[in-house]
Amino acid sequence: MLWLKRNLFLAVGGLLALLMLGSGGYYLWTNYQNNSKVEHDLQEKRTALQAIYNDKSKPFPNETNITTAKAELERLRKVVQQSKTYFAPIVPPPVSPQEFRILLDNVIYELRRRAEQQGIGLPGRNYAFSFEAQRKGLTFGPGTFPAMPELLAEVHSLCSVLFDAQINRLIGVRRTRVSTDDESNKGAPDYHELAIQTNATTKCVSTPYMCEFQCFSEELANIVEGLQKSTNGFVLKSILIEPSPANVADATGMPPGTAPPGAPGTPPPVPPGQPGYKPPVAVKPPPADPFGKTIIDQRPLKVMMMVEVIKCRTTDLQPPRQ
Repeated sequence: MLWLKRNLFLAVGGLLALLMLGSGGYYLWTNYQNNSKVEHDLQEKRTALQAIYNDKSKPFPNETNITTAKAELERLRKVVQQSKTYFAPIVPPPVSPQEFRILLDNVIYELRRRAEQQGIGLPGRNYAFSFEAQRKGLTFGPGTFPAMPELLAEVHSLCSVLFDAQINRLIGVRRTRVSTDDESNKGAPDYHELAIQTNATTKCVSTPYMCEFQCFSEELANIVEGLQKSTNGFVLKSILIEPSPANVADATGMPPGTAPPGAPGTPPPVPPGQPGYKPPVAVKPPPADPFGKTIIDQRPLKVMMMVEVIKCRTTDLQPPRQ
């Protein structure tokens, strides 16, 4: 103890040196472990890189290939942007329920008048082009907005393609149900059972429509060409063609431009024996060909096609104005 008292500074200095030596050893061992871990990770990266170099099935990751890949990616982006121009949605302006009522009446009147001017037969004088529930209702149920104005614009554009092709007769247009007004008309011929689909990857919306009409082969070719040239994303998914019944305009047995019995806007047929009854007029057979047998006798085709309207949206539809 006497020595310790006489050499206190020496003893304290030795103790501090011992502690510092231990701390230095611990620091050296810790960094050695970290260095080993880094070396192990680096070796794994080297092995993975060597495997990439040795894989002949994939392009070598040099500067040339990387530059080429970036150029191809940029070109692909431009192609995607250009393709979106062919699937431009028909975005109607936001309208209030009162304004939509006026818009609906104007569109239906325009399509009827155009069909009459071009001599195209319709299912009935008051045909509403699949919007009979909305045309008759005094109010619009939930689900009408904002989807219904867009459906109206798409039906108008689709019927314009058919009318531009000069079809003989429009048998009907069917669409999907989107509102409670549509759901309450289960038996109406204005709807089909297909639903609107949204692609999870591209976020494009696909709305299916069913069109049934009569035309000749030339008009059918014009319809397909019109759908292809349209910028509204019309895609012909399926088509069913069969010959129409002979000597009639359609399967209803009525002449062109005549509404079938019981169609909207036509009086009910009068039973035989009642005042006002008119016997059916027999269809006269075609006159005999003085030059011999007819080789080609083209008849109208009855066509049923399913068309999807694909829309790549950049903005959501606007709610109705109040």
